[in-house]
Amino acid sequence: MTAEQFLPDLAPDELDRVEELVRHLAAHDGRLPTDDMPLSWWLVGALDRPQGDPVRQVLAGIPLTPPGRALTPKKAHAWSVWLARRDLLAWSRAATLDEAVAKNKTLRDWVNDMLTRHRMGKLGLFETLTLQRTPLWDFDREPDTRGSRKVLAFKVGITAVQNFHREHGHTRIPEGYVAAGVDVKAWWTLTRAHYASGALKEDQRAQVDRLARTGVDLRTDKEIAKEEKRRAAEEARLRLTEEQREKRRQERAAQRGTEEAGPILDAIRAFAERHGHTGIPVGAVTQGGVEFGRFADRWRRVKPDRGLRQSLEAIPHWTWMRTPASPTVQRPAPVAIPDDTTRMNKAGLRQFLPTD
Repeated sequence: MTAEQFLPDLAPDELDRVEELVRHLAAHDGRLPTDDMPLSWWLVGALDRPQGDPVRQVLAGIPLTPPGRALTPKKAHAWSVWLARRDLLAWSRAATLDEAVAKNKTLRDWVNDMLTRHRMGKLGLFETLTLQRTPLWDFDREPDTRGSRKVLAFKVGITAVQNFHREHGHTRIPEGYVAAGVDVKAWWTLTRAHYASGALKEDQRAQVDRLARTGVDLRTDKEIAKEEKRRAAEEARLRLTEEQREKRRQERAAQRGTEEAGPILDAIRAFAERHGHTGIPVGAVTQGGVEFGRFADRWRRVKPDRGLRQSLEAIPHWTWMRTPASPTVQRPAPVAIPDDTTRMNKAGLRQFLPTD
């Protein structure tokens, strides 16, 4: 509840009844009064009032459970502690709030916590109304005790970053983003740097860790910008479709192939002008050693890129029909080896066998 939010116009005796109910819940582990208590009769009547009734608005922030079923001892204990701190302040003999918190650290911490919750909009309606009627209390006051400003700024900053991330889906907080007097952009930059260097206190580091588990990015602005630049470059590269990349590759290959095939194209053109056709033998070679016949046969077999193809078709008498291969030479069958008609004699000499 902040100062700008609507506060119901609640009669003092009705607020006394609400406070009595809270004290009962704090003392009885969150159980409701029994039917034989006047407080129970008042509660039944209060809950029967219209939805917009001021008493109903205050009771909406106080969890209520049926008799015999405790809410939670932890919640009842929290109410008990809150009422004890409030009574401590109300019964203080100090003249000002500064004097009251100066001599009591417990009371000072509680006051700081109440002011922080009020600035963050997390103070309940019953607590707000009760504190407004507490002596010495001032919602407009900012405690200047040691460390309170930094503690308040940290709590406000954590909540602001969490709300910003929940609303926008990221933590790229713009310049000039202020919450409860805290420059959230500057605070978030400094907090991430302290977190990375290990300079945060243990409880503050635990809060930042809890924030990170919700998806908040703890990297520095420089690291985030570097990653975004890399991701943008990767996305730009992926936007080039396979067709575009193939087109660029073909154009480069066509240009490169036309430049490298210059002497071969000149040889083919000279052959066509000399013979009136392009039926170039596969083994044709120019005097300079350019094997243009082999290239012409290969290009006809596997058509080249568009640029080289257009250069070939511009040559007079060019045709994509391959040159017929040379006829196959029929080699004679090997002559059969005749039978051996000799033998070795006793002297180690070979002599012919006698004929029949």
